[in-house]
Amino acid sequence: MGVIYKNDSGVKKIKKIEKKHTDIDYQGRYQVTTTAGSVEYDYLVLANGVFTPLLATQLSMAVGASCPVYPLKGYSLTLCAASDQTRNLADKNSTTGTKENFLKTPLSFDHMYCTSVGPDMVRLAGFGEIKGFPKKEDYDEGPGVAKNVLNKYASNIFGRELKCGTNLVIPCFRPITPDDLPLAGSVKHCPGLYFHTGHGTLGWTLSLATADCVAQAVCDDIERREDDSDSYILPDNTTIPKRVLSPNRFV
Repeated sequence: MGVIYKNDSGVKKIKKIEKKHTDIDYQGRYQVTTTAGSVEYDYLVLANGVFTPLLATQLSMAVGASCPVYPLKGYSLTLCAASDQTRNLADKNSTTGTKENFLKTPLSFDHMYCTSVGPDMVRLAGFGEIKGFPKKEDYDEGPGVAKNVLNKYASNIFGRELKCGTNLVIPCFRPITPDDLPLAGSVKHCPGLYFHTGHGTLGWTLSLATADCVAQAVCDDIERREDDSDSYILPDNTTIPKRVLSPNRFV
């Protein structure tokens, strides 16, 4: 067995296939139409971020209801200190009176979060807008309000030391669920269909663990294992209750 990667093949449509008695050797449960053609599959994982519910609804409204994901347009501000400013920032006194390198110390301020992404670079995030599903123009640099809000918080944290740096505001769309927990697992009444989305602002933090959960669910179904466990078990023996991540918890 192996993996086939199909690049530059955007998904246009998915649909369920009604099983028929034909002379065809193989007939899958789902047909996926891409810009490179159509393929049939027995097992399908929808992991399309904020676009997952749009594809899920193509299968049925009931399937779409199992994927209550909404796109939150978030912004990050990357601040780069000039070489002559780095020392001042590194020696900046914290509120405790001790010296602390603010370029290397994660911190939060009024629900804004700042982390180091380089020896002279920090990234500030925590500002978002509800704008609906993204369009092409939404991926341009953030509007004035986002840049102004983030720059204001940057000034409160770092003072004026970064005013000569190169500041870059980058928008991104985050798939948010009602309870702010991912959807990872099989979809009720739709055999062979799985969701892996809804990680919100914690995609990098949670996605490897939840991917393992989805892989366990798929393998159990493929191998027709009778799994009486109510939890996923990660490689380090951490257990995650299936109901916590189940796409069926909202229906």
